Parts: sequence; structure tokens; C-alpha cells
Amino acid sequence: MISSDEEGNLCLLDANDNYRLQRTITKALSTGRKGIIPLSISADGKHTTYVGPTEFVVTIVETNSLNQTLRIDISSCSLISNDRRSLTSTEGALFACFAPNRQLLVATTSFKLLKFDSHTGKLLNIVRSSFFD
Repeated sequence: MISSDEEGNLCLLDANDNYRLQRTITKALSTGRKGIIPLSISADGKHTTYVGPTEFVVTIVETNSLNQTLRIDISSCSLISNDRRSLTSTEGALFACFAPNRQLLVATTSFKLLKFDSHTGKLLNIVRSSFFD
């Protein structure tokens, strides 16, 4: 079982052994905002993602060991669109979650949705919200 606390610590517990603590990563998650710190587990259960250690970093770890497999700095993500325009995202992440087709979705503080390849970290798309425009 994976758990986090309001100090940003990430803990791996063995549910088959009275929830014995197996590993802790201190200050792993971003704690800039109060409230629940969301974790997302991939469909196959092999990987977990979260925002941290800062609001500009999204980290993917192996669920069974907490070993880091990918870290994406979203503070300067840019994408060249089909019409050769450069789109840039310079805000922090609110949360990250796995989606089908190897994608990692990251919601930002400026109401954008960043789509990444969850294996390579490559930015695939930036979706801007028209709700607040």
C-alpha cells in the first residue's frame, strides 16, 4: 500500500504484514497547497505518479519499490504545433494521473492539460481551457 501525508512524505507499507513500513521517501510530494495530495496508479498497477518534490515536477515511481523511473520538469514545457507555432507552459502542476495509451495527464494552475508519454516524458499536447478565456 502507498500512502502520503501532509508533510509530503511518501510511504510504502506491506499490507500482508500488519502494514509494516517498507520504505519512505521524505519530502517527495509538493505541499505548497493545503488539502489532499493526490497519487495516481497506472492501470496495470506497476507505476505511481505524483506532483513533487516541487509544484513544477511530476514524478513516476515503481509502485512495489518506490524506485523513480521518470521525472518531468513541467516549468518550461514547449511544443511545436502542426502550424509551426510554439506553445509553452510555465505554470505549476495541480495533479497528475495516468490515462490510456501510455499517456500521463497533468492539470496546471493556468487551467491547461499537458499530455505526456508516460514512458519517455515527451510532451505530446497542450490543451488550453476555453472556459476561462
